[in-house]
Amino acid sequence: MAEKLAELRRFLHDGPAAGDPRHGLRASPVPPVPPEVYLLGTTRGSGELAAELGLPYVFALFLNNDAGEMAAAVGRYQAGFAARGTPSPQPSPGGGGGEWAGPYTMLALPVIVADSDGAAAGYAAKVEVVRITLDSGRILTVGSVAAGEEFGRQSGEGYQSACGRRG
Repeated sequence: MAEKLAELRRFLHDGPAAGDPRHGLRASPVPPVPPEVYLLGTTRGSGELAAELGLPYVFALFLNNDAGEMAAAVGRYQAGFAARGTPSPQPSPGGGGGEWAGPYTMLALPVIVADSDGAAAGYAAKVEVVRITLDSGRILTVGSVAAGEEFGRQSGEGYQSACGRRG
């Protein structure tokens, strides 16, 4: 994942280096200032990775509503920044996806909008969150049991799934 984020940053700035088979490819359209890169995650590991890379961290509470995991992920993110010697939040230098001088944490919350409370409750009852844990320890969230089973099958690893309905 760290390599993919580094690659994204290269595409947003100068593109792949000379000698890379993708040299000359660029993200398009090119804005005047490259966008900031944020890491959206649902686990402690994603919080650690965001701190390691000096990125703002968004915990996806709409995918993982485990308050304990959220607290642990945000705690590891903030501790990772403190270990870097930069404990106070400050924007990245000059904008455009550089490293941030301190932690910047957000929560992405689930929201359902409908014409009535009853309609909203009906929509919420249909939301299904399935967590897949691969034998390698990788954890991901998908939107249905069938999608989880298919991902597990395609991974080539053993896996366990946990299903939770929201309502």
